[in-house]
Amino acid sequence: MVPRSDRRASAPIVEVPRFSTASSIADMLVGSYWSGGDYSSQLQSNKAPRGLAFSTVTVPLAKIETLSGGMFIVSSMKVENTLVGLASLGMTRKNEERLYDRVTYGGSVFYMPPKFRAWTVENTRPMLTCPVCEPRGWDEFGVRTILCFHQIPFTSACWACGHVLTPRVPGAAPAVHCPEVACREDLCFAQTGQALAIEANKRNAVAERLVLALQEAGYCCPGGASEYRLVALAADFGGFCNAFVRDPRLRNLTQIPNRAKKIVDWLRYETGHTHPVYVILLDCFVKYGGEFGFSPPARKSNSRFTLLEESKWSGWRFRASYRSRELPVDGGRRYVRDDLPALVKAGCTIQQMAQITRLHKSTVQQYIVRHELSAIYTRTQFEVVRNEARTAWLGLRSEFPKFSVHALQVRNNEHLVRWLERNDHAWLNRHSYKRSKHKLRNAAHTSKGQFSGLAARIRRAVKDIKARQPAQWCNLLEISRETGISLNTMRMARMQPKIQNLLFHSVEPQAQFHARKRYQSA
Repeated sequence: MVPRSDRRASAPIVEVPRFSTASSIADMLVGSYWSGGDYSSQLQSNKAPRGLAFSTVTVPLAKIETLSGGMFIVSSMKVENTLVGLASLGMTRKNEERLYDRVTYGGSVFYMPPKFRAWTVENTRPMLTCPVCEPRGWDEFGVRTILCFHQIPFTSACWACGHVLTPRVPGAAPAVHCPEVACREDLCFAQTGQALAIEANKRNAVAERLVLALQEAGYCCPGGASEYRLVALAADFGGFCNAFVRDPRLRNLTQIPNRAKKIVDWLRYETGHTHPVYVILLDCFVKYGGEFGFSPPARKSNSRFTLLEESKWSGWRFRASYRSRELPVDGGRRYVRDDLPALVKAGCTIQQMAQITRLHKSTVQQYIVRHELSAIYTRTQFEVVRNEARTAWLGLRSEFPKFSVHALQVRNNEHLVRWLERNDHAWLNRHSYKRSKHKLRNAAHTSKGQFSGLAARIRRAVKDIKARQPAQWCNLLEISRETGISLNTMRMARMQPKIQNLLFHSVEPQAQFHARKRYQSA
């Protein structure tokens, strides 16, 4: 029997198909046996944990580089032979560093891998291969390998040939299957995942591209990328996934509340995290959403950017004054492209900057967005509009000094008042006419006079009650009904000696009432 070391040495190091997993390369180097090119790593046992980065790494890449004598390099394997970039795409920065450390050098560094809920059973999916690509690689290289992009979660189609993936069957040669053409949705998902897995090695590039795509679709404000139309994005993204995703497990995962919010938090904050599959779906949404009617079609490159929030532009008469506004800089001077930042800070509009620099408006807009001047432009334009609105309001106040805000809103300029209430409410309150508070009833009378009037009302009520036929009991409740004063107010009034003495002689006991009733009926 040949020793284990000799058996490993007898396995030749050969080239493998492009995008083969690092686990397949490790099988070739440290496999427990070699039979017809079917390599099975001794680490892949029932007791051993599954590999890293969606089971594409079972042996540290540094060890593979050492065993292969430099034929396979760590830097190239991370890009072409693993899904480390995709697996770390939705992680936090700290968790991403730990994953790269374990993939490269091994060790026991703890990290939190991306996982789905247990009921999806996607965390333990079998190895999938393409019934067309695997025999082709077998004929060309003489080895059976597993391709990285076939192991992306919920991928059921081959990105290269468009056939349905099948579970890998162990053996010396690939199993014979009847290829089945995948549907268009599954193929789009596989191709998007393959492109994103390559692009994910530059994490910031993926996030920036998706943010720009959401800006073009109208779900995000340009520049700061901090304001999202989250309600519209969640509704459209959920509807798109419901129509695009064919796997019922993934479809149910996308319908979980706040799913879009978590993806936006990952785009917005460094501490945000999400599963890479949702990033793939977001990429599919911005690419194919228009075909399903859940997002607007992609705009042209020279389309007009929306640099201000709609609430700042709409309302009042800003659209008219925007065209006739005076130029805040010297109009006789010649300006060039490099002067645009200074013109933005001076308060020039896009149309004014295009005229004095002799550039097209779309060129000016793109310059503002790409040089991150959108926030400054928004703030300066809003200050100009606010100053115009304040000047107009002070003019109305000087013309109608005794008019309230509501009166000026109804009779003069309704849009101006609404704009100020929405965008400059504190200033409007300080520069509005305040009427004096309404005087309370009997405020001109002293407390003594007030209780004198109440006593007179009680006397008249007692006189009317006792004069009724048939006789009626003159109690405190009946006096309260006759005077129109509540019992609670009557009890508070009894704290005054004058009212207390009057009620003591006016409210008759029950025996006295029955005696008066018999006397009147006799």
